[in-house]
Amino acid sequence: MKYLLALAAHFLGDFVFQSSQMAREKSGNRTVFIRHCLIYACLTALALLWYAPLANVALAVFLIAFSHGAVDQLKGRLLRRLASPKRAMVWVFMADQLLHLLVITLAVQLPQTVNAAGKMLLAGLGQHFSVAQIHRGAALIFLFIVLSAPAASFIKQILSLISLENDSPAGCGYLIGILERFIIVALYLSRQLEALGLVLAAKSIARFKQLDDRDFAERYLVGTLLSVLLALLGIAAAEVLLR
Repeated sequence: MKYLLALAAHFLGDFVFQSSQMAREKSGNRTVFIRHCLIYACLTALALLWYAPLANVALAVFLIAFSHGAVDQLKGRLLRRLASPKRAMVWVFMADQLLHLLVITLAVQLPQTVNAAGKMLLAGLGQHFSVAQIHRGAALIFLFIVLSAPAASFIKQILSLISLENDSPAGCGYLIGILERFIIVALYLSRQLEALGLVLAAKSIARFKQLDDRDFAERYLVGTLLSVLLALLGIAAAEVLLR
């Protein structure tokens, strides 16, 4: 559970609570960079404060937050030195996330047991839910977090390799993709995945005239298939976590 909480804190801090403007400015603006690091550190601390010993928790939070800031700075410097930063962005993005996840995987081994506060929280939840229900709820919340801004950012990075105008991060396409993945999960949970065809059909109707443009149609298809694939992979991962 502590790994799940730490991962949720990472995706919230690096995507949900980091605006696109903050992501652009943090490498050159110290104030923005410090604000991002503080938000990230606070979320990580909140995720791990239920564990003990305290010294190990503090060390884990420090390692995760400090390494996150260091990797972000390294990424910014690397992109400024590259001859073609836009083309390299997707690979730098992948490496950046892999490094963050590697540090988190190692650092969460430091906290060893649930502390008194964690036991009280579990006891309180245990009065209303079973252990399996608590685990299932945590896994589903994590799944929806990953399929929101993090999945949208991943798809945006992949589509940046295809030469077409970039959609605004806050545009309708961005929100439609998030809703699409949420609906897929909701349909799966209600065992009505066959209704997915209606969702994709409605999405295509809205873009019907634009589909005459071959470049747009290909990019649209890649984005849609990536969105569906990420939702299905998320469902498969949740199934593993819920066992």
